[in-house]
Amino acid sequence: MHKKLIPWAALFVLGLFTVLFRLEISRYLSDPVALFAAGCILSLISGVGLLAAVYRSTEPQP
Repeated sequence: MHKKLIPWAALFVLGLFTVLFRLEISRYLSDPVALFAAGCILSLISGVGLLAAVYRSTEPQP
């Protein structure tokens, strides 16, 4: 994995865990709906960043 992809992949995984396990950590936070929304937004932004990094790293075929 390229070094530029590692932060995007980590943020994407963090966003997915936030969405999937929001009920388990919601007792520590006051608003599970806001936690779900933040996880969705984080997953979308980091997913787009991950796709853009992969797309830019591929070399065009001659």
